[in-house]
Amino acid sequence: MQRSTGTTLAEIQKELNIPKSTLHGLLQELIEINILRSNAENKYFIGTNFIQISAVCMSRINLVREINIVADDVSTKTKLTINASVIEGKNVTYLVEVKGAENNPFTNNVGLVFPAYSCSMGKMLLSDYSDDVIRKFYENEVFEVYTDRTIKNVDELLQQMKLIRSRGYATDFGEFSPFIGCLAVPVYMKDKMVASMSASIPIGKLTDDYIAEVSAVLLQASQEVSKRLGMITE
Repeated sequence: MQRSTGTTLAEIQKELNIPKSTLHGLLQELIEINILRSNAENKYFIGTNFIQISAVCMSRINLVREINIVADDVSTKTKLTINASVIEGKNVTYLVEVKGAENNPFTNNVGLVFPAYSCSMGKMLLSDYSDDVIRKFYENEVFEVYTDRTIKNVDELLQQMKLIRSRGYATDFGEFSPFIGCLAVPVYMKDKMVASMSASIPIGKLTDDYIAEVSAVLLQASQEVSKRLGMITE
């Protein structure tokens, strides 16, 4: 399919060993969504949507690779579990997990999805939006409460947004799990916040001094991974 001269139905059928009647229907569906395109000679070519999807996938692969490198270093320094996530709609999806030497009673595995308002990484990512956008985003939203510290409405969320923007990192004092707190920092790619990286900390260790110590390491890591992704912050 990558040939500049295009590929015929017969050539694709021979390669995939699919009945032509079935294959023709599948190809037509792919044309409709611009994954493929065809010409007057009934030859098939890669469509623009396929190229765009491929670019997004490659970008996500690069993102995970670079965060993993930096997260591994942060975990070694802090002995904490380091996660990274991206925001999709109103939820965050965990992409990276590097478990620390001090094994936490609760860790967020890669692939898990959480409401953005309920965790430090989600709040960090939401802070990149304006208050008006966030308020509209959560208009008529019923906030599911996980602990007595979970954010319960959009006004509480917006109060935290101001603090997050002013200090450059987000906190979670047992808002999803009563036993685990988190600190989260942004990850930038070409001036855009594309992910967040966090350290999971047993709730009993979240003193002011320890927060200052870990947040400093995380903020340095945020600059490092953003530089690796092409965001020069010097």
